[in-house]
Amino acid sequence: MMKNAQDGVDKRVDRDLVVGYAYCKTDKTIALFEMPENHPSGAIINSFGGRIEEDETPEEAIIRECKEEVGYAINKKNVHLVAKGHVNTEFFGNVKLYIAIVYINKRKPAMNKGEWCKKPKWYYLDKIPWDKLPPDSDPFLKGVFRRVLNDNDLL
Repeated sequence: MMKNAQDGVDKRVDRDLVVGYAYCKTDKTIALFEMPENHPSGAIINSFGGRIEEDETPEEAIIRECKEEVGYAINKKNVHLVAKGHVNTEFFGNVKLYIAIVYINKRKPAMNKGEWCKKPKWYYLDKIPWDKLPPDSDPFLKGVFRRVLNDNDLL
């Protein structure tokens, strides 16, 4: 919620969201981040992402969020939007959600720690702790990873 200076009323800022999953092609691992107990998604681990700024495309927002939260400088050729939908939550409001896979050739330590997350831990696809991701996200994400990464062993 954001306070409007003119009338003093709380107003939600309903800007669309991006979520990115850093995927290392070399060793087929996904970077996930340990979240604090009070994270609004309810997740114990999660990916990186955030709100899309008014002047950004979803791809540009992923590039910015990846730099801010992970410390990786990427470009558009690394970003592949794989899903789009709507979410309606108390925290985020009713917004569009864009999910992207960010392809990197070599995993490296993150340069930054985001406001909400610690440095990433790299998981092999068959070792992702699905029960620690945001509630009810595992069937959807397994489908995305299976389709995009051509890995049928994610069950």
